[in-house]
Amino acid sequence: MASSHLAGVARLGVAAAILLLGAPANPDSQRAPQFMSKQCNEDAIRVHLDPHPFQQLVGTKFSLVLEDGKAVLLILAQDCSQYWLDGKDLGPTQEIHVWLSIDGPNDTRPVVGAQITRPTMTWVRLFDGSTNPQHRNARMTAGSVLTAIEGVSLDPPGSQRGGRASLGKGLVYSWRVVSAPPPARMVGVNHDVRNPGIAADASVDQIQALVCMSAAASPGTLQVTRCSPGSRWAAIRSL
Repeated sequence: MASSHLAGVARLGVAAAILLLGAPANPDSQRAPQFMSKQCNEDAIRVHLDPHPFQQLVGTKFSLVLEDGKAVLLILAQDCSQYWLDGKDLGPTQEIHVWLSIDGPNDTRPVVGAQITRPTMTWVRLFDGSTNPQHRNARMTAGSVLTAIEGVSLDPPGSQRGGRASLGKGLVYSWRVVSAPPPARMVGVNHDVRNPGIAADASVDQIQALVCMSAAASPGTLQVTRCSPGSRWAAIRSL
């Protein structure tokens, strides 16, 4: 078992998320983007780590955003009740996304219904996983590879909360945090997400979401464990 301290864990109810998948950074590109929307409960987990291996991973194409000299990793654990791609209902899904913070435009794009809207954050994706095979297949047409995962479980709101995610082959992530009241309920967020190793003019996933925050970011702990194949979910539920 490995354990590390978290920079912050926020609990979000994603009231509406609109994603423009594969939007060309080059306006002359002929590639048509895809439009995705979904509704989810989500834990957003920020981790500070040694930046050197991540800078080697992205090379000279991108500059890492550092906080206190550390690289910023964002883990999104999502339990989505609804998911549409280009107007097609693909059913519910549970997802894990792991992104690395890089320099970007840092502009502010208005989100309808938000009390406050945060500046746009730019990321390089390191891992995307989903329990829904239709979702995984559909995203492949946008140039994104999603890995099959076993499931995500988020605790109900409370003074202490956490969650668990099974990525398969006995690998389990779990986190615990003491809840803190949010500064605002309805918050607008924008993300630009890129693939590592892509050219500067390649496509980018543009994500805009209106989130209902039930808990603000507060410090916590993250544990990584492995268990035998026959006891994966038993191990998840007992953490």
